[in-house]
Amino acid sequence: MNNTPRESLTFVVPAFAVYTFVVLAPVAATVAFSFFSGGISSEMAPAGLSNYITLLSDSVFYRAFGHNLALAGASVLFQLPIALGFALAFQTDNSLSRGLRSLVFAPMILPSTVIAVLFMLIYDPVSGPLSVLCRDIFGTSPAWLGAEAWVLPSLIAGNLLAIHRISHDTPGFPPYRS
Repeated sequence: MNNTPRESLTFVVPAFAVYTFVVLAPVAATVAFSFFSGGISSEMAPAGLSNYITLLSDSVFYRAFGHNLALAGASVLFQLPIALGFALAFQTDNSLSRGLRSLVFAPMILPSTVIAVLFMLIYDPVSGPLSVLCRDIFGTSPAWLGAEAWVLPSLIAGNLLAIHRISHDTPGFPPYRS
């Protein structure tokens, strides 16, 4: 089915309009507002590059930037081998492979809010299964998302378990065989 350029535009223009409204316009507004001091509802005064100078002289920014790099690095370092292992496991046609597919694709049918609530329950410092297990083994359990030393490792572990992004649209992904 060959579409003329005009027919193709009927699909591209509305999608680009939504993308412009949802992504490009807010990014452009953010960049524009970054050169002013004050808020949207208060008096805005031109600030030039002083906001960026303040940002680059703030130690909290560098710490947050380092945390983001650690999260991204851990994702690449651990998720790629895990995803490759799943892809290799999916190549076989046995009951273990079918069960593994069900386990991997289960989060796809759950809304993100449900997954977030499940992680909150898992990381609950009082009654979460992870905390209970640690108390049973070690006698104590950290506040996973409350102790500064445990927040980043907890987020990395939660991110590693977010393999539900794999879909049948992924090139090279084998078709589902029942």
